[in-house]
Amino acid sequence: MNYYIKTIWGPRADDCPEKNEEGVISFPINYPKQAERFKECDGFFLYETSRKENGQIGNKTIYAYGQIADNQKGEDLKKEYIANGKEFGWGVRVDIKKRVKSKDGISIVRLKKLGIKQFQVRGGLIKITEEQFKILKEEL
Repeated sequence: MNYYIKTIWGPRADDCPEKNEEGVISFPINYPKQAERFKECDGFFLYETSRKENGQIGNKTIYAYGQIADNQKGEDLKKEYIANGKEFGWGVRVDIKKRVKSKDGISIVRLKKLGIKQFQVRGGLIKITEEQFKILKEEL
């Protein structure tokens, strides 16, 4: 079983993925392996980083969990764009099962207590254990 935390640049928790049934999570174009690993996971969390933008700062919390959607076809999965100097182009369609406001999410302090310590990773994909996934899912 594979479980991950996918980091999302803050402060974008309310916009990523879009609040529809099947959103798309994007990966940097130079990290196709992370997108492929993510596509094969059994469950994931979304974590908002503390990045600052337009006078706001991300909350450093887990704010959503979900599963990979069955439908992995469509032009929206191949959308290429540049954001903050990074080129994106790989997308994975997801089904969000639960989402909270990032200010009400699970804090980085709690994540560290569970043994999750690495939050700045290339491609933004952090592997976690099934036990950590179950605990965090219950707490969210």
